[in-house]
Amino acid sequence: MRCGKKLTTSNPRARYCSAACRQREYRQSNGLHSYMAGYEDERICQRASCGRRYVHRFARDLHTRMYCSDACKAGAYRDRKREEREAYRRWQEDQQRQQQQRERQQERERQEQRERQRRARSGSGGSRAGGGTKATTGTEARAVIYDAAGLVDDGTTSLRKAYRMAARRWHPDVNGSPEATRIFQQVEQAVALLRRMGETV
Repeated sequence: MRCGKKLTTSNPRARYCSAACRQREYRQSNGLHSYMAGYEDERICQRASCGRRYVHRFARDLHTRMYCSDACKAGAYRDRKREEREAYRRWQEDQQRQQQQRERQQERERQEQRERQRRARSGSGGSRAGGGTKATTGTEARAVIYDAAGLVDDGTTSLRKAYRMAARRWHPDVNGSPEATRIFQQVEQAVALLRRMGETV
């Protein structure tokens, strides 16, 4: 290159001392430098909070500029990152809101199922946990335990956990109501029946 600098590379095929020299010769050989030397254009800064006008000179700014200064360019980058964080935060809030709605819907469905089972038991002679009927089968024993615990035997709660909840709820040392002793005895009888049948409670 005609810049006059001495090549420091060991490559015998090298012709330029730097990439800048190679680009400069390309522009000069293709007439780009003379064409763009005097070309100027007035543009508006693309940053939303700026909007100032600036002069775009092609001889100095070989690549297209979108901002009036480097500070505006960095500020636009920060603005984009802030918008991305806000969008991600809104997406997370929407996901949490949808999850809460699904949980409330599931809770309503469980309550409705519980209510239907209670109505069915009351229509066939009353709730076993509150009445005097003794459980004779495994299904009736499970119904007594879950009913005493205030749960529904839908597979979400184990039998052991339901028994512990019923025991904490109706134990005479904890609950002083008159029917607590009778319900607790029915729960214990149901547990004994299930243990005799081989189930783990």
